[in-house]
Amino acid sequence: MFLNRLVLPLLSLALFCSYSAAKTPEKPRVWVVTDIQVGGHGDPDDDVTMGAFLLLADHYQIEGITVGSSDRYSGGTKIWCEETFYADYLREVDNLNAVFDGAYQTEIGFHMASTSGHVFSELHPETQFDEFLDLYPSIRDMIAAAEEGPLYVLNWGLLTELSLAVKYCLEQGKIDTLKNLRIISHWTQRHGRWNCDTDNDACNYIHDQAENHPEVIMYELGPSGQQGMAENICQTAGELDRELMLNSRIGRYLDTKWIGYGRQKGMPDFSDGATFLVLMGFGGGLDYHSTNGIVANQEEANALLCADRPKIFALLEERAIAAAGQRPQGKTIDFTGSPTQLQKAIDSAPAGSVISCDPTQQFTLQEPIRIDKAITLKGLNARLPDGLGSTQLIVVESEGVKLTDLELHGNYDSVDQEVRSPLISIHAGDFRVERCSFYDSSKDGVEINPLEGSDDIIGGIVRDIKAYRIGRDAVSISGGKKFATFSSKTFVSKRATDAVP
Repeated sequence: MFLNRLVLPLLSLALFCSYSAAKTPEKPRVWVVTDIQVGGHGDPDDDVTMGAFLLLADHYQIEGITVGSSDRYSGGTKIWCEETFYADYLREVDNLNAVFDGAYQTEIGFHMASTSGHVFSELHPETQFDEFLDLYPSIRDMIAAAEEGPLYVLNWGLLTELSLAVKYCLEQGKIDTLKNLRIISHWTQRHGRWNCDTDNDACNYIHDQAENHPEVIMYELGPSGQQGMAENICQTAGELDRELMLNSRIGRYLDTKWIGYGRQKGMPDFSDGATFLVLMGFGGGLDYHSTNGIVANQEEANALLCADRPKIFALLEERAIAAAGQRPQGKTIDFTGSPTQLQKAIDSAPAGSVISCDPTQQFTLQEPIRIDKAITLKGLNARLPDGLGSTQLIVVESEGVKLTDLELHGNYDSVDQEVRSPLISIHAGDFRVERCSFYDSSKDGVEINPLEGSDDIIGGIVRDIKAYRIGRDAVSISGGKKFATFSSKTFVSKRATDAVP
């Protein structure tokens, strides 16, 4: 960790910093198994899900897509998918890469399901596997990808292919491969419901193995994509802009099944998309779900994913704009409302937006405002309640965030040393903190600190700040608990800083 440059005009602190935390994590490797069929004659929500999956493909590395995984055989599905989904993706991938720094891969392999037209009970070999990999090339290729490292298999339909893969690995003693084969499945509980209605034997088999063999890793999501996303059980106000999505060739697939429930309209049914949304961290992320194929609390799982709808829609709209060859445009929002509404406004605002708060309206925050996209937050006047420890007022989780003209108050006199917190925590680079006043922080005004396993923090400016009665530093630069730490002194002029001893 090192400080590249320090500029110190009166009442001002400018930081240009680059320091390492840990190796940048690679994107999760994924493989999709879907019952999409030629001409869109399968389940239409899979077509919608494929459109959303490709728009968000900057978040994962696609190792393969198996199509036609259905009890109804449709041999032309692979070619049809390549001539539709993949062709439209290739037409727009350069536009996406121009905006998102080359994060989209340009080659994706499609595979025809080897089990198409059959169910598990008709296919699984009892003892002999000598010819198995030759008989089931789509499963062979998926297993080969799992042998190279962790592979998240997103299941959008029948579990036939995956049940055969698990059975093969178990009987051949390929335990390391099984541990790498991490299944995320939507609505495939036992007893013949929904995605299990035509091959219940496959569902029962794979759930049995997940419950009894810890090396068989299965995240069962239940109907969280349907009830949480499509049906909007929590009644979030956010809607996806239909006309905007139609400007993109990839986005048009979301119009295949556009639905409305109750007072809410503007939601394409990409319910199977819960599989990659959870992998991206929405709905509580994978950590919320058990690995044994059992959903502990379905209602809570549904509600968690539902609450993230505005964030998900903002990501899709931003990428549809980019795919169509345009630069995403931010909004200017004059905010007046509650702290909860402010968080929702931030979540639903596109990147590049400016959210201006009324500086005469002071919020008391019980939990931090979290910013996970490049926006500007201006004029926020907020304080922590007495006695609340281990809580910041603002947490920055994305590059490109600007915080200006803020007035933040801590609770130094009412919390113990063990639970003190900075007023602002910054975990990503290219930030700006300008013209801000900090009062009574139990720890720091601003703490710049990469999370363990996150990207390096590169670039940032803190200037024209005033800090009064600060428990430690006005600005602290830290490498995290497991890394060397560099903390700034209180560089701001003492005329602006009355540090607490």
